[in-house]
Amino acid sequence: MSQIKVDSIIPRGGLPAGAYGGIIQLVTTTKTDVFSTTATSPTNVTGMAVTITPQSASSKILIVCQISGGANTRYNALRMARGSTALEVGDAEGVRTRAAFTTTTNPSASDDTAVLKGMGMHWCDTPNTTSATTYNLQAWIPYGSATVKVNACTNGSNATYHIRGISSMTVMEVST
Repeated sequence: MSQIKVDSIIPRGGLPAGAYGGIIQLVTTTKTDVFSTTATSPTNVTGMAVTITPQSASSKILIVCQISGGANTRYNALRMARGSTALEVGDAEGVRTRAAFTTTTNPSASDDTAVLKGMGMHWCDTPNTTSATTYNLQAWIPYGSATVKVNACTNGSNATYHIRGISSMTVMEVST
């Protein structure tokens, strides 16, 4: 069997402005068990971390994350992070929590905390390194005391109508 191995293939005319080349490598993880936290500061979700070692410091890293989860308060937050650096968060404004999204919109509705939500995020990062780089999903309760879960709702019983979910994170190095 013949093989051709190259670092990248770029069209003869080059790439248009703002475009990037092909995928150099892909690393993924899938989480099927339940993560639960009452932490009041960003906490890494166990099983939702991916480490990639870029081949080039000029590469972009595309992170795609699909999450199933729920909370028993609307005051919960999720985001991605590169090490301790928060990614995909809103601008700073006063003391507002900077995150990507929240899982629950109406916890006062009796069945809202018994519903598993599906959420997704993606981010194009520029870590400027060829060192091993770890991306994490983080979850926390920035206000009050409550619980946020990944792959389960917070108010579910062992019944056919309460869903157990699956979450995944895929990280791709993209040539520039």
